[in-house]
Amino acid sequence: MMRTRNVPLLALFTVALAAFAACEPEPAEGEGEGEGEGEGEGEGEGEGEGEGEGEIVLSADAIELCSYSLAGTLRITYGAVLGFDERCTVEAAPSGAELLAMAQAACEAGAAADWQIALDGGRVTFDFAAIRACAAAELPLTHGAPDVPVACAAPLTTGHVAAGGACVQGWDCPTGTLCESSDLMAALSCLAPASQGQPCASGGAGAVRSCAEGLTCASYTCTTPADQGDACDQLDCDDGLRCDYGVDPAVCVARGGVGDGCASDSECAEGLGCAGGACATRLQDGAACLDGDDACDGTCSVCRPEQSGGAAHACLDRGGQGAGCDDTDDCRGRFVCTAGACAPAAAVGEGCVDDADCRLGLGCDGATDLCATAPTPGDACVAGGVECTEGECVDGTCVVAAAGSPCTADSHCEDADRVCLGTPGNATCGAPPAIGATCSVNGACAEGAYCTGGSCAALPGVGAGCVYDEGSQDRVCGEGAFCDDATDRCVGLFSPGQACASGEQCQSGVCADGTCTQAAASCMTNPGWFQMTVMMGLLVPLRLRALRRRAPRR
Repeated sequence: MMRTRNVPLLALFTVALAAFAACEPEPAEGEGEGEGEGEGEGEGEGEGEGEGEGEIVLSADAIELCSYSLAGTLRITYGAVLGFDERCTVEAAPSGAELLAMAQAACEAGAAADWQIALDGGRVTFDFAAIRACAAAELPLTHGAPDVPVACAAPLTTGHVAAGGACVQGWDCPTGTLCESSDLMAALSCLAPASQGQPCASGGAGAVRSCAEGLTCASYTCTTPADQGDACDQLDCDDGLRCDYGVDPAVCVARGGVGDGCASDSECAEGLGCAGGACATRLQDGAACLDGDDACDGTCSVCRPEQSGGAAHACLDRGGQGAGCDDTDDCRGRFVCTAGACAPAAAVGEGCVDDADCRLGLGCDGATDLCATAPTPGDACVAGGVECTEGECVDGTCVVAAAGSPCTADSHCEDADRVCLGTPGNATCGAPPAIGATCSVNGACAEGAYCTGGSCAALPGVGAGCVYDEGSQDRVCGEGAFCDDATDRCVGLFSPGQACASGEQCQSGVCADGTCTQAAASCMTNPGWFQMTVMMGLLVPLRLRALRRRAPRR
């Protein structure tokens, strides 16, 4: 039986934070925010004379900037995840206050470091009045990129690093330049996009070297996109075209205009959607539409009857109780379409196939195919029955396994730094086992160790032979090294400029055209992305305070 579960706001926030963190390339070995004189090239050279090692103070300004951007990132994630998976369930929709409060907490806990570095470095100026006005112009969630409102038309940042100068973050640079690497291995600097025939590459968190507008990066070289009728299996098609993989070899063809046949939105020109097998102009909320149309623009908007049992259809939000519908997809999550009207999903004791058939707070009991109240931690449960809202069903009780709690797998342990230790039927959650101890149930060991023969051993260093880790089921080496498949020996990570076969072999994590390169600047500090996240966020009063981490800088 297929099981479905609600997507909790906390889990969604974790997804957004993961995307947020993925924008931060790890510094190469030897880099960091240690002390040093002058700004230097990159974050690793220190931010100025007299700073203590590892010291940082997050100001109210840095937290405010970070909060707007992260709240926008979370809202974009909400549109992509909950907007579709939960059919726009009102109960699942986080409020603007919730988004900003969660974002602010993460920023206060350290996520605002990029913004503090920018404020302290003097390489960029933030227009706080424009940022607040832009954040107030909340945008609706749409299928594509939203139009930029007037309040967000002006630049939100001004970079002060001259073209060609060393940069740390994307917004350091003047308009028309990007914080990238000139030859894929040099230090980051403010550069105009690469022209035709120049090297280009993407890797890590963002572009290592971008091509100028109208060009595409193919085989690590900037070139013109494929034209109509050209092969496109190895090359992007030009604007207004798409790659038709229905023929061999695949070729570029024109995207459909209004009235042209289609099977999906991707086959239609920009701004159009595929409705009833033909490309059509996307419709705004409230606009009349035909039954079966899929051209409504809002994420939560569908073409459904304006009234229960009525023939007239319009683009409307998915309906709640009593709203007109043709099928269950016209209704919000936890509602079903019955006799042309949205009605609450099954109650306790009513039939179901999966959790989505039951009302909010209920689950589908796989043993009886009836809706039942989902047990919470501490409640009685039945294996194979309704899933616990948190944790697992252990010996008839829902438990969230903390240190010392019973478990059968590492994933059952509540804390991310806990694993399941012991033998099946007699295991508890605890700290990852050190060298010489028995591996966890899933073969996990403490950092710097691997599982062999059921026991944890030290990972080999550079020059030693690779070892097989029973946990990951792979050949592994210690920190700062990778396993060379050809020799089965541990080799030190390569520096920028050295030959490579994959990013795993490079200190920066980026291998471009067979060469280790510098890591790209954070995508979160790209002026365009910053503007997008600010205008996708919500402006509500912020409870701002400066947060001191470690020792003060000033």
